[in-house]
Amino acid sequence: MFYDATGNKWRIELTKKVFRFFQIRISFFLVSNVYSESQCRIVGGGCAKIEDYPYQLSVRILNQHLCGGALIAAGYGLSAAHCFRIINILYSVRAGSDLKEDGGTITNISKVYVHPEHNKHICDIAIMVFQNPLTSTIQPVKLPENNNILAPGIRGTVSGFGDTYFGQVIGTNILKAAQVSVIDFEWCKNQYQKLRIPIFLTEMVFCAGSDNMKNITDACQGDSGGPLVIDNVLYVSNVYSQSQCRIVGGEFVKIEDFPYQLSVRVRNRHLCGGALIAARYGLSAAHCFIEIALYSVRAGSDLKETGGTMTNISTIYIHPKRTSPYDHDYDIAILVFEYPLTFSLKIQPVKLPRNNDYPKPGINGTVSGFGDTYHSQEQGSKLLKAAQVSVTDFESCENQYQMCQSLTEMVFCAGSDNMDNSADSCHGNSGGPFVIDNVLYGIVSQGKKCDMPEYPGVYTNVAELRDFIWLNTGV
Repeated sequence: MFYDATGNKWRIELTKKVFRFFQIRISFFLVSNVYSESQCRIVGGGCAKIEDYPYQLSVRILNQHLCGGALIAAGYGLSAAHCFRIINILYSVRAGSDLKEDGGTITNISKVYVHPEHNKHICDIAIMVFQNPLTSTIQPVKLPENNNILAPGIRGTVSGFGDTYFGQVIGTNILKAAQVSVIDFEWCKNQYQKLRIPIFLTEMVFCAGSDNMKNITDACQGDSGGPLVIDNVLYVSNVYSQSQCRIVGGEFVKIEDFPYQLSVRVRNRHLCGGALIAARYGLSAAHCFIEIALYSVRAGSDLKETGGTMTNISTIYIHPKRTSPYDHDYDIAILVFEYPLTFSLKIQPVKLPRNNDYPKPGINGTVSGFGDTYHSQEQGSKLLKAAQVSVTDFESCENQYQMCQSLTEMVFCAGSDNMDNSADSCHGNSGGPFVIDNVLYGIVSQGKKCDMPEYPGVYTNVAELRDFIWLNTGV
């Protein structure tokens, strides 16, 4: 749909012309990342000067880099539709700089036109209308002719500020560019089928990547929406990779889909995640509460620092068998709110499992939160994110952790079951929910290194502690 379908006639006509071209052949570039095992660089590229890529845009949300983009006219740019999942929020672009966080010109995006047939990877294109036209020192890229189909083997350049290796997610602060080759469509489609990656490929896309196993080049998360250019002609306005943004491994989500999500706060700063189980009660991790301070929660918002409803926490119940703040057994805290929360579409309790109803290995669940997006980040995410993770076999998880800590059946493990597509929870997500079919089975407890598939996340087993919850809440 159109986020904003108003505007002058000449703007509407330009929109139709751009959509008409991309509807005929290409709506986005699907990165062929099947070569990458543990690394993903704009992947394999080198640092670049903005003078060589004057059309490059950094598309930003709340002044934080979100996606790439390409300038096509002084007042217009192209990016990927999936970059604009959140409506009624301020997007902007930085142009004319090879530094992601400095220099160049910043202008707000006043309108975003999303292709009316956009659905996941189909017609994944967005036209951005800038609040103020960009100056002539920043140059647009040309658009191809209709039906200009690219043959396999043709080389182009992909550029952006995205990840420089698999699992980085914060991206690079300096513009990078890499050479990639167009790949045979049928071969590409077969590769994704073999890997059981749930992407339905049509001829609305094409694939490109490295044609040299020893010199892997590719595009990564944060390069979404960025340009793939051949002879100064834009053939791509979207980059998709199987290493999409993660909580680790996930994507930005709306609070309406996770209405039980809480931001547990200390001195009004985000500390941990939490899960709403009743109007006056929430659950989190005991290790989040190691100091005497004023704690509160924010509910009903997918923005970490604004929106929703705030209430102070009046009482915290820690399990009486918990003996150490660093112990992972009995890592559960019951939060009693000063004022009950009012239920709405954005605030709803999650269900609790029955006693001894443990999640079985191989079952997929969803972990959500505002925490770090990779294991060395400290700031966390400003927006709510969620990721799919799989419950792992307890004994194999125990073996992974045996050198640094012992595990008991008070916990279970979950993480990525694919070495090429890490998914996990990180610091700042502690206390957050692990949910299967709207039932809270786990609370984020700990993990050695989030986003490392060999070290899955460790979760408090809620079903093991149902008596404690019932005794103190009646839930």
